[in-house]
Order: sequence, then C-alpha cells, then structure tokens
Amino acid sequence: MRGKREQAPERLRRLPSFANVIIAVCIGVSLFITLAAVWEYHRLDTVMPAGALTALLGLWGGELLIVAARQVLGSNAVGRSRRTAGGNGDGGPAESPGI
Repeated sequence: MRGKREQAPERLRRLPSFANVIIAVCIGVSLFITLAAVWEYHRLDTVMPAGALTALLGLWGGELLIVAARQVLGSNAVGRSRRTAGGNGDGGPAESPGI
C-alpha cells in the first residue's frame, strides 16, 4: 500500500524547475551579448572602450546576483535557523511540553 503522498511519474521528476530554466536562458543571452560585442570590436580591429567593458561586467555581475539570490531563496536556511533557535519552524512561538 502506498503512503499519503503519491510518487510523481519519472518524466515529471526529471524536469528542471522554472527558476533554473530562467537562469539558464539569462546566462545564454548574456553569453551571446558578450560574444557579439567582443567579436564586433575584434572584427573592426578597434579597442573596446571602457564603457562597453563596464556594461559587460555589469551584465555578468547581475547574472551572478541572480544565481546567488536563487541559492539563498531556494534553500531552507530561514526555516532551519528558526527551528534551531527553539521555534517550531513556522515563525510562531515554541510550544512547551504539557505538564
């Protein structure tokens, strides 16, 4: 007999989450923009100006922030810290055992 929770079919367990897909798309677009800019300056045989380099570094810094936010928000760090501090994990006061 199965438990309360039904097991998800194999094909559904293998699907990546929406956030992971969006992060992958953002990284792909950033890579395309970076390669296109570097290739164009190389093709024209000109030095890349500081403004363009700053924009590219800012773009990749934003991507790094997205990945870091995903790691922080996707973890259960908040729930763990509440449980270890004596709470019951839902933000309410800790229940005391009945006497």
